[in-house]
Amino acid sequence: MPQFAAGELKTAVAPITVKPSGLSCEAEIFLGPDDLTKVATSGKKAFVSTGASQSVHLPIVMPPEGTYHVYIDVFAGELRFLAYQAIEDVVIAPVGVAEFVYISGMRQSFSTEATIWGPRSYLYYEVDIRNQGNAPGVCNVRFQESMWGGVAPPASPTSNTNWSSWYNMEFTYKTYNNSNYTGARTQPLTGLITAELAPGETKTFWDSVIERPYIFKDRVIGNPGELVVMRQ
Repeated sequence: MPQFAAGELKTAVAPITVKPSGLSCEAEIFLGPDDLTKVATSGKKAFVSTGASQSVHLPIVMPPEGTYHVYIDVFAGELRFLAYQAIEDVVIAPVGVAEFVYISGMRQSFSTEATIWGPRSYLYYEVDIRNQGNAPGVCNVRFQESMWGGVAPPASPTSNTNWSSWYNMEFTYKTYNNSNYTGARTQPLTGLITAELAPGETKTFWDSVIERPYIFKDRVIGNPGELVVMRQ
């Protein structure tokens, strides 16, 4: 059976024969459970008969998911004088949707790297994200940090006072590269990290920032939602 997506516009080309030629006619295609219930219809489309088989184009928007019979009616004035039912039914499949979820927490690690300024200590974050939907899609996330400005240490990252705004970690020191990581920033000036995931596929997204001797909370935010942790 032909299969389409809900909301998809399709045009049926129906071979219709009406005699004699020169008659003002209308044709309509519709989908439904029976010939009295029109779940989706093209509406009546006018044509002039040629007296021979002619192709009549009938555009129709596919209805919600389900299986439907296909009917074509032909009218002269208000009189329906031809009625067809297609041999095959039409299946409207569910619309595919990508759904991204975190399947790990934010893993934290440190590394010392050689730079033009000498050795620098870097903080790295990783998180695993899976597409548990039924269609491929692009996952977008940003790793960000917020610095504590209070005197006493905060009780938790959910404290609402003395935190700075969120800033992208902006791993712009491109001397570091590890091909084992499957998700990495593609737009370094925006902090945006993107990767396409097939249904059921998992990828590791990561970012990094130079470590500094202050109190921070960190987060990853994007399609799957938000994770927030205190920097250790």
